Amino acid sequence: MTKLPTADEGYIYAAGWAHRDWDTLLRALVEVDLPAILAPGHPLTPIGSSADRVQIIDMPAPEDGRALASKAAAIAVVMSPTDLPSGPLVLLDALGMGKAVVTTRVNGTQDYVTDRENALVVPPGDPTALAQALRRVADDQGLRAALGSNARQRVLADHSVHAFWKELLTSCR
Repeated sequence: MTKLPTADEGYIYAAGWAHRDWDTLLRALVEVDLPAILAPGHPLTPIGSSADRVQIIDMPAPEDGRALASKAAAIAVVMSPTDLPSGPLVLLDALGMGKAVVTTRVNGTQDYVTDRENALVVPPGDPTALAQALRRVADDQGLRAALGSNARQRVLADHSVHAFWKELLTSCR
């Protein structure tokens, strides 16, 4: 088995299958010289010059996926436009871990992130914008730390078990 990069090596992690835009992510990874671990849940092949630094793995068990995410420099949640609220589990896990997140502005993400506050948000289907955002988080440790800290604070305030029960009790009154 290939040795997985460590967080010090700055890899990007992406996982999931529902409404993921793997093509845009693969094209963005060609534009940036960053290692990545991708868990798409189906066969996928890195393209062009990214083949030597992009590792495709089988869909990990949730705890293994969280371990990979926790060691990543940043998490990419790249979605195709959809009317369905898809993708928030990986997104909320990453935000809750205090990870820097790069995501697309689609249903399933836009309710949880604010661009440049707790994530970098790019238009769907735009590999150049995605590559630029990935490069920004890779190059700027202060940005990664600020995005991650703000992300964790927002998840704890708005999406924790405590926040869920508080909202439920408020709505039942």
